[in-house]
Parts: sequence; C-alpha cells; structure tokens
Amino acid sequence: MGGGLPAAIAARNRVWQRARRMAPAPIAYHHHERPEVVSVVAPQGLRVLEVGCAAGAMGALMLRSGAREVVGLEVHPGAAAEARTRLSAVCQTDLETLEELPYPDGYFDCITYADVLEHLREPEAVLARLRRYLAADGSIVCSIPNVRHESVLMPLLLDGSFTYRDEGVLDRTHLLFFTAREILALVDGAGFGVVGELRVSRTHPSRYLDAVAELVRNLGGDERRFREEATIVQYIFKARPRA
Repeated sequence: MGGGLPAAIAARNRVWQRARRMAPAPIAYHHHERPEVVSVVAPQGLRVLEVGCAAGAMGALMLRSGAREVVGLEVHPGAAAEARTRLSAVCQTDLETLEELPYPDGYFDCITYADVLEHLREPEAVLARLRRYLAADGSIVCSIPNVRHESVLMPLLLDGSFTYRDEGVLDRTHLLFFTAREILALVDGAGFGVVGELRVSRTHPSRYLDAVAELVRNLGGDERRFREEATIVQYIFKARPRA
C-alpha cells in the first residue's frame, strides 16, 4: 500500500500531460497580440524567445515592431504549426519536460512568459531552466493574472463560488494562482529581480468593494493595499537575472 498513492498520482499526471498536449488550444488563446506586453518588451533589434507563443500573434507583432528574431515554444500542435507561418522558428515542446533548446547559452535578449507561468506545475523550475539561454544583460517579461481580483473574491465570499471559465483569472487550464506577493516570491526564487514597478491592467471597483475594504480594515488588514489590488486583473513586469 505504501507505493500505491505515488504511483496513482504519477499515472494521473501522465494522463493529464497527454490530454494537455492533445487538447486544442482555445481560439482566443491563439490570436491575442498582447500589445501591452510587447510595449514592455520594446523588441526593436532584440532576439526574443516567446514561451507559450500560441499561434504566433504576439510574436508577429514583435517582428513588425522591429525584433531581430522571435523563436516560439508551444505545446499545442495546431497552434505551433500556425505560429511557424508567422515567427522565425517554433519548437513544439512541453515546458515541464523540456531539457534543452537548439540554441547556445545567452542567445536571447529577452524571454517572454505572457500568461504562461500559471499553467505550469513548476513555473520556478521552468524560469530557472530557461535562464541559461538569456544574455547576461537580458530580461524576462511576464504577465500573470491576479487571483486577489474582486471578480474572484466576491463570489467566493458571498456564496462560496469558485467557478472556472474558458478565459480570465479562473481560466480552467490554470494550475496555480498568484497575488503580487506570490509573483515576487516566484521571480526571486528563480534568481531574477523585478525591474521597476509591476504594471497592471485593472477594472473599475464594484459596489461591494467599499464594504469589503472596511471589513479588511476591521480585521487588521491593509485596507489601502486591498483596495489597490482588488481591482487589478493582471500584472505585467520585466525582470533581470541576479548576479
């Protein structure tokens, strides 16, 4: 009985990985250009490794914006095939099992993770593993959804709902969830330091926010920080390797 549970978990993970590779990527996932991420990359003249490139829409925008080269990594076969028509090159691969790339160490000026890390079981390990391909003065650019957004908190607080959807913070393919605090811990653990402030995409506050913010204050929490973070849907940031 001692070895049964780990074996069952391993078998489940193998099935999950197979399904993940074979499942078609959502249409919206295929074709987002993500100009808000590209603006942080500032790709003019850069060699970029786009992790989770989908159908290559964001990478194509980076090439049109002056990127020297954009190489994509993508798990979904159909998306990878489409991306090859738009990007410099595409490797179809599962990030969780990827060991090495056919590029020399330090080849890329920037590595992007646009809504990718929350889909991984071990995002810190992936960040650390791909770091070797980043130039010494290079950077990573990430976008990560914020689970402290009130669209998640209010239904959970009011009626216990935590309903997965096709897109958004509670995308049904997300394996992990992050707040600003956890994002900083993830980046630090992988050997990077955030450059400047975290950029954000936010929504207008709902009619419930004042009441919940008051509750946070009465319970001894930081009301100002709660108000700030509860309207943030997503964080976008640049980070560089620590020496």
